Amino acid sequence: MRFKIRRNIKFIIAMAIVITVSPSVFDFVGFGRSGSDSIDAIEDQHIEYMPYMDRGMTSRGTVRTRTAMDMVRATYIFAKIAEDSPYYDSHSMNKEQIGSFSKDQVVEVIKDRGRESYLVKAGDGSEGWIPAENLIIPDDPETNAEWMSKRQVEEFINNSELTSQTSQLIWVDIDRQLTHVLLNEDDTWKHYRTMLSATGANKSPTVKGVFEIQERGEEFYSDRLKSGAKNWVRFDGPYLFHSLSMDKDGNITDYTLGKRASDGCIRLSMEDSKWFYDNIEEGSTVFIN
Repeated sequence: MRFKIRRNIKFIIAMAIVITVSPSVFDFVGFGRSGSDSIDAIEDQHIEYMPYMDRGMTSRGTVRTRTAMDMVRATYIFAKIAEDSPYYDSHSMNKEQIGSFSKDQVVEVIKDRGRESYLVKAGDGSEGWIPAENLIIPDDPETNAEWMSKRQVEEFINNSELTSQTSQLIWVDIDRQLTHVLLNEDDTWKHYRTMLSATGANKSPTVKGVFEIQERGEEFYSDRLKSGAKNWVRFDGPYLFHSLSMDKDGNITDYTLGKRASDGCIRLSMEDSKWFYDNIEEGSTVFIN
């Protein structure tokens, strides 16, 4: 009898412990989460994504939630000088030497000219054009698959103090290969549309910075690049938003989106490029990072 009583008491104590601990265990593995953790879909897009909570522990052991500013990282292309190389003030035939870089010196690649010469910048601020054969450029990195929610996109842009001449603002996130369109509502930027993109490969990078939408056209073809596209919208010199790449007969030659693949322009799908061409106003700010 005593044995049965002791065994029953142990069983009761064990059950009490399980009942006390279970709610926190279930919450940890995903049961009982709020609706804010549910899967969303970007407006006008057929792409589903999860708004990440992405919590981490601080040095004191308390939970800290990453902000939108924490989630965005600027992209850089760092290359190495292959051999002692002069650098020039331009890529033209009449270029003049303005300095020289040393072998194995690390420089940032800013832009290219037909993959034949590159504008690079050293850590001491010296900047100039060098021949492609004097530069060792790394392979393209993987695309960041951690998408941001609409709320996080808005938080980042509103904290970046960007302005626009129009009610529209375009943010090209090279790290994630996404182009976001935001609209100004009561002096606050609101997410409107997100489009999968393909920016320049490391050997033909997309320029970074703040620009403005300029003129546009229905189609183009470049004999130098042996490639063309439809629905082009200029934002800086030869750099454009445009459709998937095409040959001179209008046949699509490259369907790649979601990774660095273009010759420097920002490639969009046929549908998205037409929407962009029809709806984005001249003078709208373009932020590329």
